[in-house]
Amino acid sequence: MTNNLEFNNGWQEAVIVVSDLNRIAKDLEIVGDWKILAEGELEQEQLKLWSLNDNAKGKYKLVRNPDTSKGYLRFIQLDNIEQEQIRPSGQIWESGGIFDLNFRVTDIEDKYKKLLARGWTAYNDPTEYDFGPVTVSEVLMVGPDGVCFALIERIAPPLEEDGEPYAISRTFNSTMIVRDIDKSFKFFKDKLGFNTVMEVLGHRLDAGPNVLGLAHNIVPNHAMNVYIVHPNGVTDGSIELLKLDDLEGRNFTPKAKPYNLGITSLRFPVTNIDQQYDDLKDKDVKPIYEPTTLEMQPYGKVKIFALELPEGGWVEYFEPLN
Repeated sequence: MTNNLEFNNGWQEAVIVVSDLNRIAKDLEIVGDWKILAEGELEQEQLKLWSLNDNAKGKYKLVRNPDTSKGYLRFIQLDNIEQEQIRPSGQIWESGGIFDLNFRVTDIEDKYKKLLARGWTAYNDPTEYDFGPVTVSEVLMVGPDGVCFALIERIAPPLEEDGEPYAISRTFNSTMIVRDIDKSFKFFKDKLGFNTVMEVLGHRLDAGPNVLGLAHNIVPNHAMNVYIVHPNGVTDGSIELLKLDDLEGRNFTPKAKPYNLGITSLRFPVTNIDQQYDDLKDKDVKPIYEPTTLEMQPYGKVKIFALELPEGGWVEYFEPLN
């Protein structure tokens, strides 16, 4: 499995802490044809890195779109600890933590209706709009524990077929709603060395139904500012920074802890992790803990460390040791 990792590239998997380990995993299995890749108990060393007490226990389930080697979801259920949702009843203009994960879909109306039938809600109906050079239909679905998935169907130009089965594709991008977009962008660019995939500043949607869930008559009044960043400048394991002008709400950054409920971190496979750690410290980035050896299936033993992002949520770097 480790031979398929794209080292020093985009994120390999997203970590989602849930109250029921099987709930969203089952939805992806039924609606998106996803499969379980690995499952089991969390090592106590992992829980110590999250500063949890000795009574804490955890188990995980790693799922993926079949026949893909990245874009995994690692669901984690923790017991004997106090938790809260990271973004309880959060709106798209409210900042802090990791807002969503993006998936490509076929027949978006079908996936939308099937997830609604399984108890999910949504910010909007599937809505078609132009974004840069492409036209898409998108819906933001909200599932258990406030987890948000953006389902996106490409309308034009046609998406080049990559051979993957994707009733619901692997997850390929993650959005963060930020208050200070310049600060976050500079962190990824100057500190982490990411490249810019897309820069869309001052973009305004037309009046009417919209993916932001805003009142139809006021949506043109609020410009979208977007940066998409990635280590190698592609949209595959990328991170999207979004700021809506003139709209403010709660700030969920203090709740974006690795043990709270929601999307907590994005994990990037790297080579020479000790050098990566030292390079970041030289740039005045303070990792949360030093590179630590853990068992993390399906990769075997890995060395891992974590960074806290400017507006909450973690980026983790890991290197398989097998």
